Amino acid sequence: MLHSVLLVLAACGAAPNPRPVDQPVGWAPPKAADTNAAQPAASKPDAAGPSAPARATDGATTPGAATGAPSANANTNAQNNAPSGGSAQAGAVGSGSAPSGAGLPVAIVAGKPVDVRELLAQWVHHKSAEALDELDHIVLTRLVAAEAARLGVEVSAELQKSTYEAAVAETEKEIQKRRPGVGLDAWVDQVLGLDPLAYRERMRADALNQLLAERVTRAFLLQSEHAIVRVIVVKSEADVRAVQEALGKGEAFEEVAKRFSVDGSSKEGGRVPPVVRSDTAMGKLAFETPVGKVSEPRYNQGAWLIAKVEARPEPKQGTWRELGPAVEADLKARGIEELEFSQWRSAMLRRYQVDISPFLNLSGQPVR
Repeated sequence: MLHSVLLVLAACGAAPNPRPVDQPVGWAPPKAADTNAAQPAASKPDAAGPSAPARATDGATTPGAATGAPSANANTNAQNNAPSGGSAQAGAVGSGSAPSGAGLPVAIVAGKPVDVRELLAQWVHHKSAEALDELDHIVLTRLVAAEAARLGVEVSAELQKSTYEAAVAETEKEIQKRRPGVGLDAWVDQVLGLDPLAYRERMRADALNQLLAERVTRAFLLQSEHAIVRVIVVKSEADVRAVQEALGKGEAFEEVAKRFSVDGSSKEGGRVPPVVRSDTAMGKLAFETPVGKVSEPRYNQGAWLIAKVEARPEPKQGTWRELGPAVEADLKARGIEELEFSQWRSAMLRRYQVDISPFLNLSGQPVR
């Protein structure tokens, strides 16, 4: 799962949304007089041409990508990054006080406006997890945008196009399971009640967001001190002794992990995503244990960890021009996994400030 891509898509010459096939009943394009208001100018392609790469730009906004990370900490402060280290406003970021004035009406009922504060208060009161998850999605979008801008990440138009088309194909495959014969545009219009063209634009943005998220996450790993590790996780001291006995007899760590470890990594012989140096239990084991050796058991949160450190690669340096090829090659060999993204996310929340108190204030919640 993140970047202000309408501007980026314009810069890379992405094609405009295709018209719906067999226009769905009940939907019509906006009137000519409203076209510019309904379609942001930034979404229109310019003269860059379809082969130009998308370069991450600072300070843009987009829908979230499919990264599915946990919620951002409500007590941290938010700001976007400028490549020079300066700050730029990111979304609903500010001093923590609710905006003054009449607010933003989202509906008119019996001649009286329904303010956005009322909508947010209702949403948070009834579905707080859902509301905060969506906000977190936007926060992660901005973090990826800031980091992609700092690194100067570039994604080719061809890769954006193929990723978008794959997302459309996957979505239509799921639609066919529920409504055979119904295409994406008809489903968006008739089932979701949304504008198919706008929906496709969001899908394009999500596709680029995902590509950028993968690249900044892997770039962070390759630039950081990290270790290639296998781990065995057991729940009792008796199992710890059994693991140590098996390893003492010369049994391969991978085979012992498959037999004893209760962690999901056991299926792959204890292989976990590379571990970045940190103060976590795994972070310490990965850097306190010599390469090629097995660690002493360490108790952490109800389980015993036994790690084998296979390598500690040298961190890579340089701009995206030097780093990009290594990132692309590494992504082809291995995709992003949850632990890797979690490590990136934690580091970004330290690098960039994130403040969601404006959202809490607007929804009538005290800031803790």
